[in-house]
Amino acid sequence: MTDPRVMRTNDHVFRSVLDLLLTTDIMPITYAAIATQCEVSRRTLYTHWATLPEFWNDMFMHFYLPMSGAVTLPTVEGRMEQGLLHIRDWLSTPVGRAALLAPDETGATRRGIIEMWRAELSTTVVRVDDHTFSRLVGPLCFDALFLGERTLDAAVRDLARLTLISDILTRASDLDVDEPEPQ
Repeated sequence: MTDPRVMRTNDHVFRSVLDLLLTTDIMPITYAAIATQCEVSRRTLYTHWATLPEFWNDMFMHFYLPMSGAVTLPTVEGRMEQGLLHIRDWLSTPVGRAALLAPDETGATRRGIIEMWRAELSTTVVRVDDHTFSRLVGPLCFDALFLGERTLDAAVRDLARLTLISDILTRASDLDVDEPEPQ
């Protein structure tokens, strides 16, 4: 079990850095800036997180909101729309935007978050392959990161509906193809 003092320290640091993210882009943020913002020593930060990417990863996971409570509609299309709205809304937060912009040479943080989204969509909505997932989430990430705005609700609704229809038709046409008889 985690020491309550460590949990309080982590929560204090993460919330202080969240305040910093409201006014500063993530790229220039260093351990020194974090230590100053949180009023802790850099040694304290290094005790908890050996590297800055490790710190960012833990912070993003600390503020990550699972999709399970947000996806409740009975239809696949409705659940897909809710799941995409959930991702879109998280991306529009300072933490969500920072999570995809975090300086991480390996890309492990981004891959971890994206894989969590895919797993959650696959378990709460319908199994999605890589191609479908990129068509669903790509526009949300593009709008959040490059346009700096949230994808409109109507666009998310259309994205969910059209992607599901396209995939259903693709699967149906794949089943119609006659397989050659083994000889």
